[in-house]
Amino acid sequence: MKKFLFTPLFLVVCFAFILYPRIEQSRHASAHPLSLGIPNHKPVALPRYAPTDTFKIVNVGIALANVPTTEALYTKVASGIDHALALKTDGTVVGWGNNSFGQITIPTAATDVVDIAVGDGFSVAVKSTGSVISWGSKAPISPTLGGVIAVSSHYLHIIALRYDGTVTGWGDNYYGQTSVPTDINSAVQVCAGGAHSLALLDNGIVRAWGDNSYGNLDIPIGLSDVTAIACGYTHSLALKSDGTVVAWGADSVGESTVPDTAADISAISAGFRTSIAIKTDGSIVAWGLNNYSQSDTYNINALAVSAGVNYTSYIVAEPVIDSINPTSIPLSGEIIEITGDHIAGASIRIDNKYVKPLSVVDGVISVFVPRHAPGTATLLLTTLAGSDSYTLTYDSTLPTLTASETPTPAATFTPSLTHTPSPTRSPSNTNTPTYTNTSTPTSTRTSSRTRTFTRSKTPTKTRTRTPWFHTRTPFWIPTKKPTKLP
Repeated sequence: MKKFLFTPLFLVVCFAFILYPRIEQSRHASAHPLSLGIPNHKPVALPRYAPTDTFKIVNVGIALANVPTTEALYTKVASGIDHALALKTDGTVVGWGNNSFGQITIPTAATDVVDIAVGDGFSVAVKSTGSVISWGSKAPISPTLGGVIAVSSHYLHIIALRYDGTVTGWGDNYYGQTSVPTDINSAVQVCAGGAHSLALLDNGIVRAWGDNSYGNLDIPIGLSDVTAIACGYTHSLALKSDGTVVAWGADSVGESTVPDTAADISAISAGFRTSIAIKTDGSIVAWGLNNYSQSDTYNINALAVSAGVNYTSYIVAEPVIDSINPTSIPLSGEIIEITGDHIAGASIRIDNKYVKPLSVVDGVISVFVPRHAPGTATLLLTTLAGSDSYTLTYDSTLPTLTASETPTPAATFTPSLTHTPSPTRSPSNTNTPTYTNTSTPTSTRTSSRTRTFTRSKTPTKTRTRTPWFHTRTPFWIPTKKPTKLP
């Protein structure tokens, strides 16, 4: 027995009974998309809000009807073709946009909701019990499912993710977009495009199936370390652990051409030929179609985003200025730092004059304040969610600066400008008439053009009109007597 305790077989048995259950537990925990993060991957950025904060819904692009105007603690937004949904922390859902098929008429059963999605004329929600409900007359018939934690839809099909990492699809399957590969059993996120579907596995690898007319199944070679995926109608996006974005699929209007500014990204969304990314500071990077200004990034500070067809829905927060350093600045101007919450993407005005920020890093905006009169000025930060103001004080007690402004030596040097001989040299300008006088004869030389011989020869032309035999003796009448020949 003592010999057996030190044999390799005994160590293997110990590993199997002690360590293996922990490994399995860790694997299943990591497969949960709501876990703290994917193993060996960068954790998702922490929320930039407090539980007591309230947010607004903002639509950019084509206008939708009945956009919610009340503030609430929204956690997710989902945009489709012509309607959208928003999810609150209390598990309730609000909808706006087109309601021709009843897609925004929220049913009474839509309570304790943990995830939402929208399609063409229908809406889908996942309850905390793991069941799926849908509404709208165009909604595909849902199978009897349990253990669902996330759902996605973009057009006519639905993809659902279950707790065990398996994926189920239903609805339109003309291109095989709901025929999930049977070997996918460790997914942590899913997304549905126009006619294709994606799944993100717990090892950071992306799987795709469905239509490949636009290359949506041609996942870039070597793509790994992915933390999030997004499906557009004909293109796809992937967010890597280093904060960069990779895109593939259709690129007719640049929807798959990721700009260099798409760095330090925390969230992505893909719509109809439009790509949207949120940076960790809340600012927006967008590329692709912008025919309805759905890709405009001005004056937006986003917490969540969902790109639809010709519009984009954001969850935004009102900016709050915590401090400005320094608060008292010289009259000549100085660089200041504005610190606050939800200030990324805000426009800055000082006494109604726009000031361009020098940088925005980790909720701190650096801006150069221009020269100003003594006293105070109002600094205003404005986003689509609201505005916040702060008072700046201009220090007028700096004698060195004021003295340097009043006795400027430029005033003493101005007489030197009056005594400059340049005005006396103005006779040089009088010499110019000599040139003008000499130049005028050149203009008189144009008379040579009047003395052209062509005009003087014109009488010869008139003389030639008289017959030659009227003015001269005919050649047959001799004028002299011929000399006699010898």
